[in-house]
Amino acid sequence: MAGIYFAYNTKVKGYLDDIRIMFFGPSEYLIVSENRDFQNMLKKLMDAGMFMIACKNISDKFQLIAKLSGMGIKVEYVGKIIAEYVREVFVPMTF
Repeated sequence: MAGIYFAYNTKVKGYLDDIRIMFFGPSEYLIVSENRDFQNMLKKLMDAGMFMIACKNISDKFQLIAKLSGMGIKVEYVGKIIAEYVREVFVPMTF
């Protein structure tokens, strides 16, 4: 949860202009879970217009695509996307 709190605060306080969140593995389960704290923060991220994407490979493997898409989370294969972001000088941060 520390990562999404950091992303949210950085976005709403204007510390950085372009913040993108990518969810992998267990965090994809957390998105569709009943965890109220996470759901509240996810809503805040969406309300703030945060770019969020989930890994299609993982979500497909665990049959989460429909749930994630239904919640407004973009679902795509992210390997190439991450490589492009790194080439564009984005700094990957993991929590």
